[in-house]
Amino acid sequence: MRITWLTRGLFLLRRLHIVQFILVFLMCFFLLQLISFAFPGNWADNAVVNGMSDSKKVVFGIFFGPWLETVIYQSLIIGGICFFIKRPRYNFILSIGLSSILFGLSHWFSVYYIIWATVGGVFMGVAYYAARYRTNWAFMPVFIIHATWNSIAFLADLLTR
Repeated sequence: MRITWLTRGLFLLRRLHIVQFILVFLMCFFLLQLISFAFPGNWADNAVVNGMSDSKKVVFGIFFGPWLETVIYQSLIIGGICFFIKRPRYNFILSIGLSSILFGLSHWFSVYYIIWATVGGVFMGVAYYAARYRTNWAFMPVFIIHATWNSIAFLADLLTR
């Protein structure tokens, strides 16, 4: 049996404690955020989000949004592709790729933000894919990662006003 980078990586992620698992992916988002500082201007500006009250931002950005996006982009897309395509090498690339591209396109604030969200979608897709091997309910770790990241972004927005 040949061990590939995919099986080796999933094996290492599977062995982590759930808190370590979540922290690994939050660190990936933190590094992605550091890279995003290289891009000019306020590229995540959105009139719809900016017009919301803080309480609506909390409800929709921290709870409802991550819940709905995790259901659609991870549970339905990745879970569905993995259900129909049984070979991990094929279903990993197809499911993560499709899921992350659609996730990125749903964050249409600007071209930079679409790219940023697509890369973030890859992180969350890999987290979901790896969490499928950890537990029967892979939804919760990915939801926690997404909601925590949105919470950090919300708090950073509050502090920089």
